[in-house]
Amino acid sequence: MKTNQLKHSMLAACAALALAGFLNSAQAQFTPNVDSYINAFDTSASTATWVNWYNWTQTISWNPNVFNPATAGNAGSMEIDLASPWTQPVSQQGILMGSFGTAGWDRSVIINANLYTNIIFDVLVNSNCVVNGNGDFGGYYVGFMTGGNANTMVQVGFVSMPAVALNHWVHCVLPIPKNLAGDISAAWGLYFQSSHWWDGDPSEPPSGGLTNYIDNLEVQITPGPPPPPPSLLPATLKKANPGVNLIATGAATGNRYNIITTNTVGYGPRSGNTVTYTWNITQFANDPDGFLGMFMLSCGADSSGTPNGNGGPGPYDSAIDWNWGNVIVASIQENTNHGDAYMNFRYKTNAPGANGSIWTTVCTVSASSAIGQWSVSINKDSGLVTLTSPQNTTNFTMDAASLALFVDPLALTLAGEANDSGGLGQSVVYSSFSATGCATPISDNFATDMTLNTNIWFPLAVDLNGVQLVPPTAGVLVGWTRPDNGYIPEVSSNLLAGFAPVTPIATFLDMGNTMAILPQAPLGPNANFFRLLKRVYSQLQVLLPGETAAPNTPTGKTGTPILETNSMAFDVIVNAVDANFNVCNNNDQVQITDTPDSNFECLNGTDSTGTMLPLANGTATFSVEFTGDGSSAMVVTDQADTSKTGTSAVVTY
Repeated sequence: MKTNQLKHSMLAACAALALAGFLNSAQAQFTPNVDSYINAFDTSASTATWVNWYNWTQTISWNPNVFNPATAGNAGSMEIDLASPWTQPVSQQGILMGSFGTAGWDRSVIINANLYTNIIFDVLVNSNCVVNGNGDFGGYYVGFMTGGNANTMVQVGFVSMPAVALNHWVHCVLPIPKNLAGDISAAWGLYFQSSHWWDGDPSEPPSGGLTNYIDNLEVQITPGPPPPPPSLLPATLKKANPGVNLIATGAATGNRYNIITTNTVGYGPRSGNTVTYTWNITQFANDPDGFLGMFMLSCGADSSGTPNGNGGPGPYDSAIDWNWGNVIVASIQENTNHGDAYMNFRYKTNAPGANGSIWTTVCTVSASSAIGQWSVSINKDSGLVTLTSPQNTTNFTMDAASLALFVDPLALTLAGEANDSGGLGQSVVYSSFSATGCATPISDNFATDMTLNTNIWFPLAVDLNGVQLVPPTAGVLVGWTRPDNGYIPEVSSNLLAGFAPVTPIATFLDMGNTMAILPQAPLGPNANFFRLLKRVYSQLQVLLPGETAAPNTPTGKTGTPILETNSMAFDVIVNAVDANFNVCNNNDQVQITDTPDSNFECLNGTDSTGTMLPLANGTATFSVEFTGDGSSAMVVTDQADTSKTGTSAVVTY
């Protein structure tokens, strides 16, 4: 059982995408997706892009006297001083983050890390340090930082600091796999997470702490042949199961994938005489004794010592069973030995940031399988707890002192967790949930919901790809390899009639591959065939106010242009599209004109004529106006290929 969980902090940062090279102290010129990123740590400003995360007692500084002499012109390194971890609260996590920009948390420089091949750096350990119980100095989990204001960490791998690193520079090369579980196509920095953050782990440094140095950091890009086209993965093709799908999408075991109640008042076992929590499972992972489906009640202080926000789990507090002080867990697993299933009831009190007694089973109820209806009922006066499986019922009496702690603010959680590698990529599907007998009853039929009801729930996971509400209109799930830029799925129920594009209800990443939830509507009643087709940019589409894009339809749009007013600006959307009006990724310069009407003006053109804009991922939005009454149609032209044009519908003004 993984008993702790990486927690994230939200820090605001305003940034703009860097499309060209920039100048910083790390290197003179760096063009994202063309050059390798290099920070030789040769100046005092070179560590300005690095910050500590999560209050670990460590410091970052530039040391001009310590550097790898094997590198010509070297003049310093980044020094990292870590105090002894067991003097810190368990929730502290020892993370260093460095941006590709010019300051800490600077998200202005973005790279597509899929184009890069290795993360390279040199490491040295100070002579005052001694090896740990494993005979080394621990190491670092290394990966990329992605996302906007919400920070997402995608682990690339682990780099050990061996005993030989004592007073001897060790050159580390960490290859970047092409099938990482997370998306690294828009990375703004790197992170180094110390392996020394786990209290009692023999990989911790001794009581004297640890000082090490990093030099010659490089994210290496190596020109090579283009990657192969994506291929469909037949093993992923399965019938969609409507409801809340909680999928272990990451590469690490122990991550929880949750939906949690938005409200924290009126759900607790003491808010009514007898409160009953009921849920239905319609699909369960084929990972006996490994994968967990969980229902949890949580309240009290979290591992920081104080309640989070409204008293419920915060937006990055996905390891609720570990972080929160008072937690009840009803966990369902299938059984290897007997081929059946069971639900264990466990709880802890006043133990934030710890497992406490939570993995000591108090009561168990069995069933023939995990599929079916499960429930937990709690009587506040007697403390009688009744556990019901699809076939059986049992009960026990919870001690009054513990039960008395489960009061508002209190949150309810449904979760899934791969507790071993056999559960990675697998899921539990909840089709419904209800809470009755409490002050704030809940009844939610997930299997008929089109989207997750955010008045009741919010999704919470390290990787939100693993929380999917599959609607009743879904037909199948199908996956394919990456990279897959520009490719779309097509389906046919009759090969003689050919294939037709299908727009997924949603796509998400699972174990590094793309998964698509496809609608039932275009599928035939019997056999269906699937393929991937690359979108080829062939024309420009022009959308006026009142019109909406409708890919894979005869005209590519719906709606009617609204009447405009002369001398008042309005937006015109231009899309680079394929023959079926699917938007294609393109960044060409496009020009908008209306030669017959001298009253036409473009207000936001960026070129000398004032009539051009660059496409961004295939789309540009022009602001235009007409200074006199009339009606007309506008024309757009791709300046890199003037054969690609588009004409708007007639607009009246």
